[in-house]
Amino acid sequence: MLILTPAHRETLARHAEACYPNEACALLVGRSENGIRAVSEVVIVANAWQAGQSPDEAGHSQRDRYLIAPRDIAQTDRAAHQRGLDLIGVFHSHPDHPSRPSATDLAQAWPEMSYLIAAVYAGHTTSLQSWRLCDDAFVEEALQP
Repeated sequence: MLILTPAHRETLARHAEACYPNEACALLVGRSENGIRAVSEVVIVANAWQAGQSPDEAGHSQRDRYLIAPRDIAQTDRAAHQRGLDLIGVFHSHPDHPSRPSATDLAQAWPEMSYLIAAVYAGHTTSLQSWRLCDDAFVEEALQP
């Protein structure tokens, strides 16, 4: 289960809408205990994806790809640990697509993270779902409240 406050949901929805038609991204900081992850902080980060990053990604753009810069991950993780918290998840949006993980999401996923995905259609967030990697497949994770 992933626990998000209404304020966190609102922050993520507004960020996803502001980035539309490109994918938005953020990091989720909080605590994880007994399978329950509670988000304490949403850290908005830039989508660092650039066309031509790899030959197999030719023809893709920030409309259908995201990348969180390693320095953003390291800085967020370091700052979280200094406050007794952990990096517990990754957020990104799917412009004009469902909030279900893609094959690219699966290929890049880490088993210890929650993956929160927002569907944004015509500039409006329509759904928010959380996913966890389990045995090389995503399973939906309950969202609270």
